[in-house]
Amino acid sequence: MRKYLLVTCLVLTMCLTTSLASWAKKAFISDSFTIVLYKEPGKDREVIGRLRSAQRLKTIETKDEWTLVRVMSGEGKGLKGWVLSRYLSDQQPWERQALILSEENQELKARLNRLETELNDLSQRKLNVAKKLHDLNQTLEIMEKEYSALKGGTEDYTQLREKVERLKDLLESNSRDLQRIREENNRLKATEKMKWLMMGALILLCGLMIGLIIGRQHRKRRSGIHY
Repeated sequence: MRKYLLVTCLVLTMCLTTSLASWAKKAFISDSFTIVLYKEPGKDREVIGRLRSAQRLKTIETKDEWTLVRVMSGEGKGLKGWVLSRYLSDQQPWERQALILSEENQELKARLNRLETELNDLSQRKLNVAKKLHDLNQTLEIMEKEYSALKGGTEDYTQLREKVERLKDLLESNSRDLQRIREENNRLKATEKMKWLMMGALILLCGLMIGLIIGRQHRKRRSGIHY
């Protein structure tokens, strides 16, 4: 008995979810034109507003060739009225899709520019550390020669040895810094390559989508359908 009751509840829940989804869903004004929003279904009814292409609507009820909608964006936001169902589409118009893709492309370009700036800064740091390391190596060679010359027991032997040890420590520290910078440089180069690949894929996708949308527009015009 409990099993049958559970199955019945699940079926009712699915039916209710499907009903709610079909009752209120998103819609958009299709193509590039302006349509009329009527107070009641019928072209002879009172006009309460005009809606532009790409405005977002919420469908409430459908009656024959008319659909009751609520305006969710743009001019007339919040209005509730009737429009001809043939002007509605559940897909965003191609102009809006192209705009979204263009904004994403611009964001990727900005991120790529930031990565290039970071890479240039890192490269400059790498050059500075390499020069410093070269100078320290030369200084260390000079000090080692002096150390060897004074190793026989002069008064400055102890001080010179301590100075050489400090230089060795400093050289090791800079060597570690250089290694770390090299690793960061390699990581940024890999990230830059990945960003270029992502940008190329996005540009290719934009071209394909715009080509498909423009082709669809041409087919519509050749078909001779006008609103």
